[in-house]
Amino acid sequence: MAHRLKPLVQYSARLNEAFGALSDPIRRGILEYLGHTDASITDLADRFDITLTGVKKYVLVLERSGRCDGGKRSDGCGRA
Repeated sequence: MAHRLKPLVQYSARLNEAFGALSDPIRRGILEYLGHTDASITDLADRFDITLTGVKKYVLVLERSGRCDGGKRSDGCGRA
């Protein structure tokens, strides 16, 4: 039984990060939106009616968890 748990322990931190990123409804909305189109930070702020700083924080969490690739634009997040 211990042999089956080892892989789970290895992935535990990555899974916690991924689930943490997805736990917020705005971050989930951003990911859903980015699944359909590219968007800049400004586009996302307008779409979700939040500040640029707020969007940057949401996107940073998504990038760190591997859910968002950082995008092609210097100020945005590309397709998720």
